[in-house]
Amino acid sequence: MLTDFLSAERTWVIAKTSEDDFPVGALVDFVINPDSGVFEALWIRTQDGLRLLPLDDLIQWTRDKIIIRDENDLMLPSNFPRIKKILEREVPIRNAKVFCDNNFIGRVKNFGFDTLSPKILTLLVHSGFLFWSHERIIPRNKILRIDEKGIFISGNEIKKTDEKILEKNIILPEVNRP
Repeated sequence: MLTDFLSAERTWVIAKTSEDDFPVGALVDFVINPDSGVFEALWIRTQDGLRLLPLDDLIQWTRDKIIIRDENDLMLPSNFPRIKKILEREVPIRNAKVFCDNNFIGRVKNFGFDTLSPKILTLLVHSGFLFWSHERIIPRNKILRIDEKGIFISGNEIKKTDEKILEKNIILPEVNRP
């Protein structure tokens, strides 16, 4: 399923073993590998605090819920050693600074991704202020690197986005949607 961060944020997480489909938590963020843009895990807010959900433990992801096998699939970061190095270099994507040819062009307002092979597909970058503001849609293939300073993109053919496109809230690449 193609979606974006703002639509996926606060999606309920339901354990298959829970009674009456009672949520065990809600999605709050992603752990994204800065080298590849691939999601490594999901940050889930539970009644016991923030936990990580490895993507291997995800059974189904729909618009209104994420289904997992069991509440015990939600881990403390210390119990997830293979992701330790990524967590040390983790860069929040939303609101990250975006640079083109080492010039600041704006901040990430939202980003599109696919839930089946979770990775960043597009960035929606907001630039300017008040009447002089505009937004750009940056496709995945323009992203050069992600580091603690921000996201660096290649500059050729990055144009301002047409207001009609933004009104439709389309930040995903054109594909056949179900």
